[in-house]
Amino acid sequence: DIYAHVAEIVYLNNHFYGNASKIIEYDDRGKCTGKELSWFTQKTMDTAPVGHLVNQVCFAPAGENLMFYNSPDTVYFINTDYEFVAKRSMMPWNRKGIAPSMGSVKYTSYYKDTTLFYNFYTDTVFTVTPTSLIPRWVVELDEELRFPTQYLYEDGLFSDAFKCWESGNLENAKMIKMLDHKYIVSGVF
Repeated sequence: DIYAHVAEIVYLNNHFYGNASKIIEYDDRGKCTGKELSWFTQKTMDTAPVGHLVNQVCFAPAGENLMFYNSPDTVYFINTDYEFVAKRSMMPWNRKGIAPSMGSVKYTSYYKDTTLFYNFYTDTVFTVTPTSLIPRWVVELDEELRFPTQYLYEDGLFSDAFKCWESGNLENAKMIKMLDHKYIVSGVF
């Protein structure tokens, strides 16, 4: 895999799963088992090609299954035969293309034998099960301090900010005004 240097590695049921442009299964000694799934040809539960219509930002164990998060809207669960077994909607999203990236967001962490998933759009920490997410904690921020989710839905914010930056007036950009002095919890550790 040419993207191996950026792969996420998950250990599950005595196997390693490397995830980059495809998932590759390895045995407990690191030998490839021959099971792999290319994201560029795989279809989701909605029959949409994963590699072309989503922004996969997270890959983690989910009990006996694996989960991945297509930001910003859906968490998918697949079994170790790479069959889709469940999905969970995280927010309404009917737009084409990829949502603005949040950079250094840490979506998963681990506590004992539990995978935790954090979704900053809902400010919720979830316990990950084999086919679902169970709300565990809600991070509470006052509305005037909270990151505005309308940022994700409004067209033209980046082009407006770039024009303002070119003219030396970045502080006048609508995006900057919208996000200035707002907070986002970028992960739960």
